[in-house]
Amino acid sequence: EKARAQNKANKQTTHLIKDYIVLAKIHCCSKKESPKKYLDSALTLAKSNNLKEETLEVYEEGSKIFEKNNEFQKSNEFLRKFIAMKDSLNSTRMN
Repeated sequence: EKARAQNKANKQTTHLIKDYIVLAKIHCCSKKESPKKYLDSALTLAKSNNLKEETLEVYEEGSKIFEKNNEFQKSNEFLRKFIAMKDSLNSTRMN
């Protein structure tokens, strides 16, 4: 029962993370609101719930969003974190 409740909570959290990513995409080129706050919220949720695949997705999508928004330093930062985490996850899976 406890495992089922945890699984349900993780699914809800995953949906919320994806919603934040969509909001970041919507506000990507907006002068009124930065996508950063949505990506930060998604990243906080993913990390605090130890959702590695979702954290990876936030870094990947964040890199694309910041690049599209001409925030190249932030885009590069997210891309570097994405690559490092992906390499780490891949090496863990191989062992």
